[in-house]
Amino acid sequence: MGKAVALYKDQAGFELYGYKEGEVYIGIIGFQMDHAGNLAIHHLAVDPEYRQMGYGRGQILEILALKKAGNPDSGNGRGCS
Repeated sequence: MGKAVALYKDQAGFELYGYKEGEVYIGIIGFQMDHAGNLAIHHLAVDPEYRQMGYGRGQILEILALKKAGNPDSGNGRGCS
């Protein structure tokens, strides 16, 4: 996990978001978006207790909506923060 986090700290354009259910982090998504608006997901993880519940898909959909809206700080609630 440390190598993954370092990638997002050191590389311009790479973003890492935690995914929360209430106050508990249950997943992460790490990605890079190019100048053409293409999204490349590099990491996607969901806590085993929360798998098969749609959280992986939810993370992807929230990032797509977040980036489409152009607001990097709009994630909240059952989503990225």
